[in-house]
Amino acid sequence: MATYPTDATISSTGFSTIATTSYSSTGSETVFDLPSNVTYAAEVIATIDGIVQDTASYTVGPRGNTIIFFDAPNATSLYLKTIDLPERFRVLRKYPAAFYVNYSNTSLTSVNGNSYLLNGVATTFSLPLAACGVTNSANNMFVTISGVLQNTGSFTYPSATLGNDGIDLSGAPANSEIDVAYANATMEIRVLIPEVQSLGSFTSMADRKPDTGYTTNKEFKTYSYEAQAGYEKRRLASRRPRRSYSLTYSNISGIEKQAIEDFYTARAGDYETFTFDLSHINDSGTVRVRFDGSLDISHVASRGANLVDNFYIVTFDLREDFN
Repeated sequence: MATYPTDATISSTGFSTIATTSYSSTGSETVFDLPSNVTYAAEVIATIDGIVQDTASYTVGPRGNTIIFFDAPNATSLYLKTIDLPERFRVLRKYPAAFYVNYSNTSLTSVNGNSYLLNGVATTFSLPLAACGVTNSANNMFVTISGVLQNTGSFTYPSATLGNDGIDLSGAPANSEIDVAYANATMEIRVLIPEVQSLGSFTSMADRKPDTGYTTNKEFKTYSYEAQAGYEKRRLASRRPRRSYSLTYSNISGIEKQAIEDFYTARAGDYETFTFDLSHINDSGTVRVRFDGSLDISHVASRGANLVDNFYIVTFDLREDFN
């Protein structure tokens, strides 16, 4: 069952595109060059095999010219688009994240401008690029060598060479681990960060609450009988009140208006029920509802032909459904 407001999603096609690049068969790669420099993850739209990814699934490299996925996309087709994102569509997000980097004895791995190889000599290795300088505790790190988890006493953080950007192993991986018989020997450094804060893009109406307020009503249904003598008898049809809501959004852009309109159309107006997340109106819980009546849209102002340049007032009513 669909949920409002999270399923009233924003279309990325409404933003002006600056540049686009594509990759195929990405495998285990996590770092990709962007077609143009950006400042925030919100200014990148990543599409993996036709599905637009949440901005919380990647971050922007320190120089602004790369994108770093927290998990390798392993995509047949990866499209990266940089967009012109107006200030009002930038949303500050906080979320937990895991970053990782893999090293092997068969090929060089470049991180933060340096190259590393498991060669039986090297003991200093960089943290994942997105985690460099971010974490401050070895307890948030998991180091595995050829699949064997190492205890925190087997490495030192911060690194004597790389500082907060790396770790020093207590000893280089044993020669047996990089012997020909162990052709696929690897080391993984995984860093867990409880809270990452970044600017993400406006993705659904969950990011835009009704700004001119809302109204809620509760109504008990009763049956009444009035005799000719004037006596009246009432019977409660249900001990459960039926709730209704009226929401108004003022001066929202055409992109947000389109998100609401598409959600209304997908429900065929008042035909299909859906879940209303009450946190959208600063309440708790959810309620099963239908649209009650028409979707009212009024155009307020226009500064151009694009969706982001047009502004509207949108109002609609919801009514609890007991089916």
